[in-house]
Amino acid sequence: MRMTSQRFSSNRWFHLGVVCWVVLMLGWSTAFAATPRQDGQTIDPKTIRDAVKTYILNNAPWDSKQMSIKQIRFKEPVPVPPGRITLQVAAPRHMDWIGGTPFTVHIWVQGQEIKRLTVPANIEVWSDVVVSTKPLGRFQPIRRDDIRLQRMNLAGVPSNAVVSLEQALGRRASRSIAPDCVLRRDQIELAPVIKRGDIVQVVAETPVMRISVKGMAKQDGAKGDRIKVINLRSKKVIYAQVVDGQTVSVEF
Repeated sequence: MRMTSQRFSSNRWFHLGVVCWVVLMLGWSTAFAATPRQDGQTIDPKTIRDAVKTYILNNAPWDSKQMSIKQIRFKEPVPVPPGRITLQVAAPRHMDWIGGTPFTVHIWVQGQEIKRLTVPANIEVWSDVVVSTKPLGRFQPIRRDDIRLQRMNLAGVPSNAVVSLEQALGRRASRSIAPDCVLRRDQIELAPVIKRGDIVQVVAETPVMRISVKGMAKQDGAKGDRIKVINLRSKKVIYAQVVDGQTVSVEF
């Protein structure tokens, strides 16, 4: 996943302290305070935490109703030289935006990077997943009363979890599944509509021509699967896509 960075630029100074306006590339803005010192200024830790939080909210692939930023761990004030402050937040490459994640905050003063901080944050994402209500045997068709939706923290859920009832209904268990288990996509499959040994119609079709011959399936296949078929006329083995329980198609 390609990550984008958010830049925070200071625009205004007022009162006894230095107050910089934080301007995000997406157009949103807020204010933070940099406390003046004899040898420079200090960025409050809350400013760093807020920068990371805003970056997460603007870049995470989750709906805000699903996501909760539980903890951003950064407590120490950051001393920096005097001048205009810019903050740039970056995320690790190939992250999944779930659980504990170390973000990097680059601190620039007057256009020069002067510090680089690692700021850990914990992201919780909650979503409905499909859970079995009873034991399911291998090749058992999945019916509505066999499954339920349950809202869970995705940090504890397999990445290939089934997340909607529609993904499971009309399919069968490809292996035995215990009750109260989160269903995975590799545990369910479409039931075959063609069985090994079935006689099928092999169809090759173009906009102006249609040819069909009898064939015999050499393996089971669900709708959309590619299976081996023997052309009963030529005795050659071909690969064809299952259209329905009586038909397979080949490319012309």
